[in-house]
Amino acid sequence: MVSFSIIGYLLLLISIVILAGASTGLYRKARAQGETAMLKYQELEQRYARDLHSAEARSFELAQSRQRSEEKFRLVLDSAAEGIYGLDGDGCFTFVNRAALLMLGYQHESELLKKNAHQTIRHTKPGGIRPAQHESGMFRAHPDGRQSHQDVELLWTRTGRALPVELRHHPLYEDQQIRGSLVTFTDITEPLRVEAERAAIEHKFHSLMDASPDAVFVSDYQGRLQYVNQSALNLLGYSRAELLEKTFFELVPGEWRDIYQGNFDALIKHRKQLLMEARLLCKDGTRVALELSANNVFDDGLVYGAFRDIRLRKETEKKMRQMVDRLSLATSAAKLGVVDFNIAENLLSFDRRGCQLHGFAEQDEYLIDCAEYQKSLHPEDRDRFHNAVFNAIADHSDLHLQFRVILPSGQVRNIESFVKVTPDAHGRAIRMLGVCRDITQQKVDEYEINLLAFYDPLTKLPNRRLLVDRLKHALAVSAHAQTYGAVLFLDLDHFKILNDTRGHDVGDLLLLEVAARLQACLREGDSVARLGGDEFVVILESLSTHQELAMHQAELVGGKIRDLLAQSYELNGYQYQTSCSIGISLFIGHQESVDDLLKHADSAMYQAKTAGRGVYRFFDPLMQSALEQRALLEDDLRRAIERYGELELHYQIQMDHQQHPIGAELLLRWHHPEHGIINPDEFIPLAEETGLIVPIGDWILKSAVVQLKVWQDHPLMSRLTLAVNVSEKQFRRADFVEKIRRLLQVSGVRPEMLKLELTESSMLENISDTIAKMHTLRNIGVRFSLDDFGTGYSSLAYLKRLPLDQLKIDQSFVHDISTDPNDAAIVVMIIAMSKALGLNVLAEGVETKAQRDFLEAHGCYAFQGYLFGKPIPLLQFEKLAIQSGNPSAVLVAAP
Repeated sequence: MVSFSIIGYLLLLISIVILAGASTGLYRKARAQGETAMLKYQELEQRYARDLHSAEARSFELAQSRQRSEEKFRLVLDSAAEGIYGLDGDGCFTFVNRAALLMLGYQHESELLKKNAHQTIRHTKPGGIRPAQHESGMFRAHPDGRQSHQDVELLWTRTGRALPVELRHHPLYEDQQIRGSLVTFTDITEPLRVEAERAAIEHKFHSLMDASPDAVFVSDYQGRLQYVNQSALNLLGYSRAELLEKTFFELVPGEWRDIYQGNFDALIKHRKQLLMEARLLCKDGTRVALELSANNVFDDGLVYGAFRDIRLRKETEKKMRQMVDRLSLATSAAKLGVVDFNIAENLLSFDRRGCQLHGFAEQDEYLIDCAEYQKSLHPEDRDRFHNAVFNAIADHSDLHLQFRVILPSGQVRNIESFVKVTPDAHGRAIRMLGVCRDITQQKVDEYEINLLAFYDPLTKLPNRRLLVDRLKHALAVSAHAQTYGAVLFLDLDHFKILNDTRGHDVGDLLLLEVAARLQACLREGDSVARLGGDEFVVILESLSTHQELAMHQAELVGGKIRDLLAQSYELNGYQYQTSCSIGISLFIGHQESVDDLLKHADSAMYQAKTAGRGVYRFFDPLMQSALEQRALLEDDLRRAIERYGELELHYQIQMDHQQHPIGAELLLRWHHPEHGIINPDEFIPLAEETGLIVPIGDWILKSAVVQLKVWQDHPLMSRLTLAVNVSEKQFRRADFVEKIRRLLQVSGVRPEMLKLELTESSMLENISDTIAKMHTLRNIGVRFSLDDFGTGYSSLAYLKRLPLDQLKIDQSFVHDISTDPNDAAIVVMIIAMSKALGLNVLAEGVETKAQRDFLEAHGCYAFQGYLFGKPIPLLQFEKLAIQSGNPSAVLVAAP
């Protein structure tokens, strides 16, 4: 009886301590007092022993008192926010409060009673290693009788999750022997997360400050430096350790100290920003003129400031960006407000923090009628709030609820509440007690995270991830209703040119306008997403159950989109007009996967591009087969580049008006080991699109220079020059000019013997870069020819700026020169313009004497075509050139 009564008395003391500390700060103070009270245990025990002779007379009264005390203790335990449990001498649970059960993942106390705490909670070290029981801080109170406190301990919940807690152990004595211990713990998951975020913010702050060109410092009110960034070290020449041992006044020359001290004192006293020019001493004794900016507006006993070398700033003041920002270095843990609902009286009470959360007048206790309180709830949450509270009372269940309140200021705040229903002796719910906290920022963060995860940052349209989800939904709807749907893959035509010529800001404006137009022209239930760049995807749902009608419906939408996007745009004062290419793929049910649908629509869009842009095309299985064949051909072409002999150069002779050979065009031939000769019209565009044209072009260029070297030592061929046709991708490479220079230097070939042939598109894509590269090569002697003139969109204003030597008339104009007056007029105009610009002119595709005579009559004296010879291998060409007389040839190497 003595042991039981003393333990009951101790539990009563603990209950009084916990009740006295409802808030976190008071609770810890009360707990310390409880620990002092327990030190008086032996004195109480001795006093109780002396009075033992009267125990029988008072036993009944004490038993009743003990029962009431234990009931109150139980109520207090289960109302406590901290986890509390008791252990006997063997480390087994003797009681566990409700908060401990919730944190450890158990439903009822009976699941833990009499079980060994070490084995049940599965205590582990931070590294995950499970220690022996005698090594665990949880049980140090048993062997040595000392109180134990761990700032961070890991407990395992019922589900095996590691729970970080702050843990305190209090030994319990009886007859001067340890009979058990009392353990209290608090879930510190959130504080650990906050600390990690604080450390990350601090790291970002230091990184940002070290990246700043301004010298940033933090000092206390006595001028002792607390922090300096890397720019300050660079500017003053000190190490960080040296500067942090100094005050700011030690860095100021003597004649400036009074001025600085006065301004600094005024800054501290009046909390005004300090902005002044100063002089500081560098480590080497030199002085540097600075502009100093400082303030102490944060009331933390520190001055934050920055200084910069104004000698350079005065010279470049308009170009310098202002960099005086302060990043918040600390965040506070979430504060909880206490809420108490008297069910019988229908009254809610809040503590001071609860008042702050709801925008009520701050006081120690604020009472409000429940019906009145519900008026402050967001209208959309009122019914849900009422039903949740009613069900919790009816079921005697704990309530976890998130809802919104409207503050008197009109601000909307998100609140999260955790409350427990308390019954009376008859089991009737009489009270709901719990806590609430502000989760407004958490909701904002969740929204922003969702926005970043599923939406395009620029247009705010769904991104690929959300598109896939919506397409899966569309397939499910189609399968259920047996209706067709469609995927439209859109790509803006010539978008890269807009970005290159007008800048990405204007390109972004176009993308925003396109996104708005797409959303405006879709039906309800349809979706549009941006995949990236200038690619958009539209999903059409619930089309017809008949394929032909569904195709017609998709075609109408595609045409509407095409026409709408073709209308003029005003982009920051710039009028712009474009078109789009659209690929359409129908679907019904789950016959095709999401990836296949997107691939098919993309393939159809590619065909729309090929068809001339500004059109739409439906996916056709034959189209897919062609694409697969194209992929195989690409693999074969890659291998052909690596293998010797598959790629071969042929020469087509060029003649002047006196029937003398003046050169040849070098044409690429591909001898496929299985398919024989591959038409250049098949593999040259493929090489351009895949980028293989670059290694092929480099090989041709190197072969041409090698051939020039061979001819340079041949008495009959030494006057021949070579003009190499260069692809756009090859010409755009940053190392192109250096490659040409190196080839000529290593080979020893005279630069004027090499002529580079460019197309209009490659020259005019980036005119500034083109002109710069051409002039660099022109200065070392390399010559240039413009191929297929008249077929592109060249500007005569740019043409006259290009250092060209020759224009080549495209064979499409020459073919019908004798029968088509329009072609004849174009050719005459090109010849006349060439003469006006001082350029030579050469006509391609000359096949008849009548064509040659017409060209010669109008001033064109260089020809190439079947009239003079077909493309032939090198040895045959050399024989033909020698037999034709004294050669003065220009050899053109073209892939």
